[in-house]
Amino acid sequence: MVDGRGGLRPQWRGLLGMMTELGHGELAARGQRLDRAFEEEGVTSLLPGASRHAWRCDPVPLPIPAGEFAVLEAGLIQRARLLECVLADFYGPQRLLADGHLPPALLYANPAFLRPCRTPDGLALDAPAPRQLDCYAADLLRGPSGEWRVLADRTGAPAGLAYVRENRRLLGRILPELYRGAPLRDLRPFFDLWQDALQRPIGPRPHRGTALLSPGTDSPHWFEHMMLAAALSCALVEGRDLALRGGEVFVKTLRGLQPIDRLLRRLDGAAIDPLELDP
Repeated sequence: MVDGRGGLRPQWRGLLGMMTELGHGELAARGQRLDRAFEEEGVTSLLPGASRHAWRCDPVPLPIPAGEFAVLEAGLIQRARLLECVLADFYGPQRLLADGHLPPALLYANPAFLRPCRTPDGLALDAPAPRQLDCYAADLLRGPSGEWRVLADRTGAPAGLAYVRENRRLLGRILPELYRGAPLRDLRPFFDLWQDALQRPIGPRPHRGTALLSPGTDSPHWFEHMMLAAALSCALVEGRDLALRGGEVFVKTLRGLQPIDRLLRRLDGAAIDPLELDP
């Protein structure tokens, strides 16, 4: 909100003016309405290890100006590309280790490294430019100097996208004054691009289907898995919903086995095949 020199950041001025017009009592009442809306719509917490409870969202948003976001965006794109290349090398030729750029202990001592998945000549997929990362997220914080810094990279199965959508939707309904006239960046294109990427054909044959693989209803992320499956137009499945025939994966349905070409993983890598990957 402030720039470190006691001044107010420009993007906050209009927002604070609107909040002042509402008053503390009305803002608190809107916050309670927001909590009830999350509870009524069944938006539950994604915190692992905690009892399931309604998701909570601060009614005061965090505005980021377009110019500042563009710098963040460029840096995160560069970071995602770097991690993509590093993962492709770790599970492929491992030149970073052979050339001494990274110590082998950094990789082989990491319990998240799935050794059986490594293919020395690269990924054994009949597809152009196969990706290691289908989605990437980062935890950010603003440093004392005002610059953004990456606190953590989320490359396995980053959570939070469905909550971003619900926060935006319910805040717009409960606190429309804060959004009226604000040049907000639309979230829908992100999901459209992701859906298009998941439905891209693998090899010469047409795409036959995508499924989101979830640990099930006991997962603290279950609400998000449901929302993502709907947003990406893919089936929501658990391991017991799948069958393997002739080296291809099928979803069990009342109409019989339906083939799928892609599984969007939303569980730990070792949990995909505990017998092979985590004995």
